[in-house]
Amino acid sequence: MTNTTIRRVLARRVWDSRGRPTVEAEVHTDRGVGRAIAPAGASTGSGEARELRDGGKRLRGLDVSQAVANVNGPIAKALVGLNVADQRAVDQTMIALDGTPDKGRLGANGIVAVSLAAAQAAAQAAQRPLWQHLAQHAPTGKAPRLPLPEVQIFGGGAHAGARVDLQDFLLVAPGARSFAEAIEWTAEVYHAAGARMAARGSVLGVADEGGWWPD
Repeated sequence: MTNTTIRRVLARRVWDSRGRPTVEAEVHTDRGVGRAIAPAGASTGSGEARELRDGGKRLRGLDVSQAVANVNGPIAKALVGLNVADQRAVDQTMIALDGTPDKGRLGANGIVAVSLAAAQAAAQAAQRPLWQHLAQHAPTGKAPRLPLPEVQIFGGGAHAGARVDLQDFLLVAPGARSFAEAIEWTAEVYHAAGARMAARGSVLGVADEGGWWPD
């Protein structure tokens, strides 16, 4: 075994930005701990991986105790001893263990949290930022670049009571010279748009993911 060998995998229930339960996973090696939380959207497309919820009346059926148990049980058992630096092996082991096209047996929320935590643990073991670690898996011959942030400026669809048919209006700043400058430009436009909408009486509030809720 090496210092990138997975020693322990565990999960717990935490709360997302909407006040709903979700899964946080940890992957431990001798070099540290990677930690990640499974994201969840307000709506799910027909081709998306399926998160595992408990159902029933408790927490409106949204609890994730079974998904957490699956990480702490069969997923942990399958991953302990693997090399955390081999992301493909980690992911393929979980996919094979689940055995369904949509990851619905063990739960995509548990699987994605563990996958992300493994990437974090591998980057930590290599003493690299996560983006540099992930760049190793990119096509050769291309210099790695940080992606530009895509920030929701207006919300619609399931994010804003279906007042507007389109769900996300995203703002991107391709001319920015750095990630920090892109965020600054986006913030300026976001607040200017909100002020103009408020002056016209056409903003109802803030939508589910932080964009303005248009009337």
